[in-house]
Amino acid sequence: MRTFAFLAFGILLISCRNSNGDLKTQNEKKEQKNISAEQLAGKWYLNKWTYYHTLVFNEHSIYVDNHIDSVFFLKFRLSHDTLITWSDNPKKVSKNRILKVSKDTLIFEEFLNIKHKIGYSKTEREFEN
Repeated sequence: MRTFAFLAFGILLISCRNSNGDLKTQNEKKEQKNISAEQLAGKWYLNKWTYYHTLVFNEHSIYVDNHIDSVFFLKFRLSHDTLITWSDNPKKVSKNRILKVSKDTLIFEEFLNIKHKIGYSKTEREFEN
């Protein structure tokens, strides 16, 4: 009898855990935003003198300016709330989740090799060091 009760309790715990995971996945899907290239179009400023301090979005490419006197272009496409970028080497693809986009604010969860939240503005300000 104890064995049966233990097994029943274990099955109940496992089923609850699976249903919570399913709910979380459904909620995450609901929270996905459909971001368009028009929302990203134009010049965005990080307003810090660091990597990727200025981004200029065109129809299918991004001009990226750096503090180390180099600029480069990336091709991109959007998938819901994710900016997918690549250079001439299509094997080097970066997925950059967009947390927020508005008229003056663009916030990425991560961008290229920067592994923390990073926010851009349409307003250029004096650079912070």
